[in-house]
Order: sequence, then C-alpha cells, then structure tokens
Amino acid sequence: SYLATHRRPLPTNLKDAFESGCGLCGNHVAAFLHLVRNLGFDARSVQIYTRMANGALLSHIMAEVRLGDKYR
Repeated sequence: SYLATHRRPLPTNLKDAFESGCGLCGNHVAAFLHLVRNLGFDARSVQIYTRMANGALLSHIMAEVRLGDKYR
C-alpha cells in the first residue's frame, strides 16, 4: 500500500487522514459521510466481509446515501 511503501503511520482519525493526504477505507468513508451529511443527505456506513481464496476473511467499509426511500 501507499502507506507501507512510504513508511507512513496509518491514520487513526479523519484529521490525520486529511493532514497525511492518504488513508484507509474507514477514513475515506468518514470524510464522505461528513460531506454528504452537511449537504443534507441521510447517509450511513456499511461494513462488509469477503472471503479470499485462501480462506482469509477481509472486512471493508463503504457508505450508503438515502435517495427517496432507499439507501444506495
């Protein structure tokens, strides 16, 4: 990853992510949610899991925004 190859510490919050110019999926989702909520949209984070071919379980976080009566 960019952070590993440049030997930068992982950001632990949104402020650190903005200051370092990089981040993980959770940092990106936090920034996106902050922006869309300030624009008046209802939004939420969603965590998903996927299993790799070797059996390892990976997690990922994404955002959904409510449009009409559904989150998308």
